[in-house]
Amino acid sequence: MLRLVLLVLATSTVLLAQTRPITTAPPKFNIDDWTPRAATGQAEPWEKKRDPEWDDARFLTTDTGPTFHGTMKYNRGRESVMVYKGLAIRFGEKGDAGVMFDRVTCRLAAAWTGGYLQHSPKRFALLNTPTPPATAKMILATGTALGWSDDRAKFDLPAKPTAALDPDQIQYLGHVVHDDRVVLRYRVQGVLVLDTVKYIADRGG
Repeated sequence: MLRLVLLVLATSTVLLAQTRPITTAPPKFNIDDWTPRAATGQAEPWEKKRDPEWDDARFLTTDTGPTFHGTMKYNRGRESVMVYKGLAIRFGEKGDAGVMFDRVTCRLAAAWTGGYLQHSPKRFALLNTPTPPATAKMILATGTALGWSDDRAKFDLPAKPTAALDPDQIQYLGHVVHDDRVVLRYRVQGVLVLDTVKYIADRGG
């Protein structure tokens, strides 16, 4: 009986120790430490690799089709605008131009000529955010706002840019490919919208 009582007291002490509030602040996160450091000493060769040994440009030559989904960004004057759920549409067989659509706000975010998306080869082209080419000519660049106003004629966004919108207000439904056109499907206050963009090259004259 005595041994059982001592065991219960010891268990209670451990539980109390585990439930004490944390009084020390966690270490500050350093963005440079988001991946483990390269191994040293006795380790496999791939464990000892360092940047830029992880660079791989094969994705830059991959044909991703007429569209590309992902987090992207573009410049609007001196401002860098982030599109967290973007859809890029390619025009021309060689990628003569492109547009960027925000699938959250259902707005045409940017349009440009002079190439398609620019990817970095770092970490198999998966580390950096795709952007229009540095030499691209921006035709259109909008700020972060709703593509359609709400029922009060407001274009206000939620406090967090990644927060989901009310589906009764704006809801992205996907896209379809018809011939050489990409048709965007979304609903605004219950009304189905079919949206598309066409690129007409300037032949001069």
